[in-house]
Amino acid sequence: MIRDIRIMKFSVKSLGSNISSIDFQNKKLIETLWKMGKIEQYFDSEFVKLKNSDKQIFLEFFNKAHSKLQKELNNVQLRTLSHQNAENQKIVLQIFRGVSSKSEEVN
Repeated sequence: MIRDIRIMKFSVKSLGSNISSIDFQNKKLIETLWKMGKIEQYFDSEFVKLKNSDKQIFLEFFNKAHSKLQKELNNVQLRTLSHQNAENQKIVLQIFRGVSSKSEEVN
């Protein structure tokens, strides 16, 4: 699963939060990111194959599944146990999949 996530090129950007206490090996975090990546890969590969009449239904399904996974991600306990009580502030992160630019493709 971790190997798949690396291949998916997920990036995490802090939006003003201290991320030093985050447990990036958290099983729930890894599972949820993996699920999100897999559903996005499936969407990317299958959406173009659909008839126009089926695309709206597929999009609704994708949006519901993606929304459910975003809620799961919001409920993940990101801090290590030793830091959970010490820091009571919210962690705000932007998580996205990397997209290779043309300059990366050339190299």
